[in-house]
Amino acid sequence: MHIISRKALVDFWTRYPDSEVQLDEWFDTSSRARWGKWADVRGAFPRASYLECCLIFNICGGSYRLVVRRSANWKTLFVVGVFTHREYDRDEWKRFCECR
Repeated sequence: MHIISRKALVDFWTRYPDSEVQLDEWFDTSSRARWGKWADVRGAFPRASYLECCLIFNICGGSYRLVVRRSANWKTLFVVGVFTHREYDRDEWKRFCECR
């Protein structure tokens, strides 16, 4: 998978250092992945969720949420953001998840 952009992850873990190890592991695992469907994602991340074109990953036991938008061909992931529960619950990230 091609992931755009790692910088968003680094920016988040700079503010929330407890997330660094898991976000870095997610990036490494996802970069090597060859996902073609939702079941492939669940094989690597059983607790992940899906909303339209977005994949949602629990970070630090669910303390944070990583939201990425997948491309139509499943070859690229665009980091929408990493959110605290308060930010995630505002649902502002959902506007990036509509499949076009």
